[in-house]
Amino acid sequence: MSLSLQHVAFRFAGRPILSDFSFDMAPGEHSLLIGASGSGKSTLVNLVCGLLTPDSGSISIGGESMTGQSTSKRDDLRRRRIGLVFQTLRLVSALDITGNLLLAQRLVGGTGGTERVAMLIDRLGLSHRTHALPRQLSQGEAQRAAIARALIGQPDLIIADEPTSALDHANMEKVITLLRDCAREAGSSLLIVTHDDRLRAHIESVRAIGAMTPQAAA
Repeated sequence: MSLSLQHVAFRFAGRPILSDFSFDMAPGEHSLLIGASGSGKSTLVNLVCGLLTPDSGSISIGGESMTGQSTSKRDDLRRRRIGLVFQTLRLVSALDITGNLLLAQRLVGGTGGTERVAMLIDRLGLSHRTHALPRQLSQGEAQRAAIARALIGQPDLIIADEPTSALDHANMEKVITLLRDCAREAGSSLLIVTHDDRLRAHIESVRAIGAMTPQAAA
């Protein structure tokens, strides 16, 4: 599924975060957007997902416009098309890992049931934590559980915001392999935004944000 940002600008508290920023991904493309803290990576994720509205410019996902839409329409587009992996843990505290994934699967209308949930848990190295509550997980385990939650609905576009920053090298390789494999199996586009230079060796398309002109980043 394609992603297109054209001449996007966004300011926060009077400070320009993005200015005339253009960025395109082809259907099925895997892309790494890399930049230092404060370069606008998380802002860009929130703009693409419709959680923020740009001051100017346009954003479309699979030919559907994210800009110029009501909040409910942006929410619907995000639910149908995007699987999000946030920096912070966003799991239901009262449910164990299996329960969180089953709930997420129902909310997005995903298929595969308990079999797909078990597959994701196993492939992310969390089989020993199947019935653990979110508060019982280590930081790395929680991040892997959040990745599984984003992948459960086999979304058209997977967006991962710093998915490996809290992981050691071995678990980083497990996570990036899972993200790539799941995206490839589902025919999904994959966009990873990060400051983790280790990922450069794992994603063919690497682009920068912050330390270059918007035209060069496109």
